[in-house]
Amino acid sequence: MRDFLFYYNKGYSYYTAGKFKYALNNFSKSILLNNQYAESYYYRGLINLKFKNYKNALEDFKKNYFLDNKNSISIYYQGVCQFEMLYMKPALKLFKKMLFINPFHVDSMNYIGLIQISFNNLKAAIKIFKKIIKLDTQNFSVHLHLALIYQQTGNFKKALDNYVKANELNPDDLSISLDIGECFYELNDYENAEFYLSFYLNSCKIFYTDIYFKLGVCYYELSLFEESIHFLNKFIRSSRNNRTAYYFRGLSKWNLDYLNEAVTDLKKSINVEEDEYDFTLYLISKIYYESNNLKLSFKYINEAIKIDKNYPNYYYIRAQIYNKLGNFKKADRDLSTAVKIDNHFKNNYLSRGKVVVLGLIQNEKQKIKEQ
Repeated sequence: MRDFLFYYNKGYSYYTAGKFKYALNNFSKSILLNNQYAESYYYRGLINLKFKNYKNALEDFKKNYFLDNKNSISIYYQGVCQFEMLYMKPALKLFKKMLFINPFHVDSMNYIGLIQISFNNLKAAIKIFKKIIKLDTQNFSVHLHLALIYQQTGNFKKALDNYVKANELNPDDLSISLDIGECFYELNDYENAEFYLSFYLNSCKIFYTDIYFKLGVCYYELSLFEESIHFLNKFIRSSRNNRTAYYFRGLSKWNLDYLNEAVTDLKKSINVEEDEYDFTLYLISKIYYESNNLKLSFKYINEAIKIDKNYPNYYYIRAQIYNKLGNFKKADRDLSTAVKIDNHFKNNYLSRGKVVVLGLIQNEKQKIKEQ
């Protein structure tokens, strides 16, 4: 019987040295010689868990607890095995049992939170994760879990707060800078979004096409149109069917007075099933108007008005076209329609048979950005 201790001690030495295969072999030999020694099962269970032999590990931890019910940590590890095998309900019972024995066992709480996420009980998950933070304010993984929940549910402000805290706790995890950048992007804070997204792209050197798109949008919103076009070009090379990318590239080209290219991109962005279809037609009409191509400008604004008869800017641009064509009566009619829809357009009026525009849409490109 004493021989089992020889193999147990040898296994333990290998275990502490990180030589887990040799340790596993010796703990198994120890168990063959004495199947009533709880510690051999415990350490063999840890090694099986490390090697992802979850079923074998579960049996070892069960046997360990049967032989030594004072070693309650075996309950926790049984729960981990069940969790890894995706048996969530048995895992939940085991973690709750562990908390009954030790109400402050943070790791069990953490797994309960993860199980609640798998059940889509996000409120319950948030509650348990917040409880953990009260016990352990420096818990990196819990801040990360909370951030992910808030991000998935659209609460980007709280997601950002937790990502920032996680980043403070583990600054070496560069992927968090991507998450922070995406939260800033969703919050329309394009300056900070650009900073973190660029940092991630430059630090990780990972080909991640969505970053190109988001950086393109950030640079557009920051009025850095050349940079916007640069990143949107990169994105479009791998995502040629993304209409939104063409939309923002078209707007950037418009701001740089590449009018023909802008029209081409905006036409590619059109999708008749999307709500923005008529607004894109309006933008194309404005570009043609700036190019003094009144025929095409008139064509596209008419199409926009057919789709949405309640947007005053559409009537306003058509009034400008009528005015240039000398059809002041129709220009007056369209301006009157715009005023009825939105009193903001009352600053437009007819004077001596000619439309006079008083300070409206002088900064049209900037206003479109704000919308």
